[in-house]
Amino acid sequence: MDTRPGESSPSESQAPRSPPVPVPGATPAWKPHPLSRTLGQDWRAFLDFTGGSLLFCLSAMFIILGIARVLGPALEQPTTFLEILPTLGVMHLYELCLLAALIFLVVWRNVTDDAVSLVVIAGLFLLSGGLMLTTVADRDPTGAWMVGAAGAALGTAKLAALRRPVRVDLRPLALIGLVLILAWNFLIGARFAAWHPSGELLRIRWMGSWLLLLVGGGFIAADALNVRAAGADPAPGPFLRRPAMALVLVALVLIIGAVHQYILEVMNDVPAGKDDYLPMLAVLALVAIGLLWVAGGRDLDLEGLIALGPLGVFGLLLFDGHERFQTYRLDTVELLWPPPVFFAWFGAILLGVGLR
Repeated sequence: MDTRPGESSPSESQAPRSPPVPVPGATPAWKPHPLSRTLGQDWRAFLDFTGGSLLFCLSAMFIILGIARVLGPALEQPTTFLEILPTLGVMHLYELCLLAALIFLVVWRNVTDDAVSLVVIAGLFLLSGGLMLTTVADRDPTGAWMVGAAGAALGTAKLAALRRPVRVDLRPLALIGLVLILAWNFLIGARFAAWHPSGELLRIRWMGSWLLLLVGGGFIAADALNVRAAGADPAPGPFLRRPAMALVLVALVLIIGAVHQYILEVMNDVPAGKDDYLPMLAVLALVAIGLLWVAGGRDLDLEGLIALGPLGVFGLLLFDGHERFQTYRLDTVELLWPPPVFFAWFGAILLGVGLR
């Protein structure tokens, strides 16, 4: 069979090729071990599956453990406020690094999947500096007040960064509530340390602190229920930029705020009870209903279960023989807590939600 110039015959192409002859003194070509190839593929698949989010979570966990190991012994010893201040600085520095990584991923790399976990971690750490400040404010109330004011300003700047470069859907009402909670979070510990209240005045001041936190929560709950199109997410696209992401963030802030209030109760030996936390549970229920609206549409059965949550806890406390319900006074800041008043304002809100 004739072949054209430059072409090989079929017999030549099918003929077995001899292995290359090794050149003396030459370095053999590197071949990866099969196990290393398998491990590399597994590692890349792991990062593709988690988006690196687990690594961010691990870093946050190690920071919390490290600060707890440092701050725990310091609280048991007569250390000064200046000696503890560097630990607070490390917390704020980590938050700034976290925010810088978030802005880098979203703005420069246009990565939104990893950013979701970073926003959640940022929400957990947003109030952590104020919470830590409360535990050491008694050593120097004036210094704690100045550091708290700086922390509140820095926290407001973080919210602005989350709203603008990162573009989390934080609307005006939610922003007002978050700023109020940030100011309360960073300044309340110093105020309690400077007041040194006792007896009935101690409880009134603590309930006043609750009232400030609930005012911020009220703005957040009003924003959560202000959904124009029930059952549809008004901002389709990446989860990072949907209203549901903002509601998850504010829910975390409210939960951390309630934990901070509990720490105030324990540190100052406030005569308090479980029923004091019912209004915050009601606010969280309203935020959960709003989250339900923007995430998956209206589900009346599930909305009813969520709404009945605070009322169910109320009933359990009554069944348990809780007697603190009789001690609330309408002429003080406790006016939201007596059972008739609590049922009135929470029931009115639920009625308005049901009529929407």
